[in-house]
Amino acid sequence: MLMSKEKPMADLGISKIEMAIILPGLRKRLKRSLPYGNLDPIEGLRTVAWLCKKISKASNKEYQPLFMAWEHAMNKTADLLVKEDIMAKFELGITMGEITGMLPELLAEAWASYNDDKKISVDEGILFVSVVLDQMAKAADDTAVKDFFVAQSAALAALAPFFVEEEVVEPE
Repeated sequence: MLMSKEKPMADLGISKIEMAIILPGLRKRLKRSLPYGNLDPIEGLRTVAWLCKKISKASNKEYQPLFMAWEHAMNKTADLLVKEDIMAKFELGITMGEITGMLPELLAEAWASYNDDKKISVDEGILFVSVVLDQMAKAADDTAVKDFFVAQSAALAALAPFFVEEEVVEPE
């Protein structure tokens, strides 16, 4: 489980020295994100992506895929905003027939999660949303939109393992 009262979450494994090395670069990037005193959303996303990449490189191996997936998701979101000239107003390019075509795979995924104990756990729910995003990526027409959905799906899939509940064995 991600947050537990019994057992604190493990740390990322990043030392104060490593953070002291990262922070000046973050300050520079943030200054660049605020060219006229207002936050530029694209540069802001790229700054968050840069920070995720730095944290990934400095963190324990178990957290690296999560932060790399977030970095990729932030960059793909920024790419989509650049393509659509900020405040993305884009066509998904997904027809009603394609949405209907997604239903069997989505139903199969939901049933696989539901089947084991008649309840969908948090990690299974996150993975289900990831599958929905994958299906949206397959159906989207525009490459930038496809990349956006793939990146968001991967970021969620990387997050799901941190919500897996440990089985509690009760003493007899």
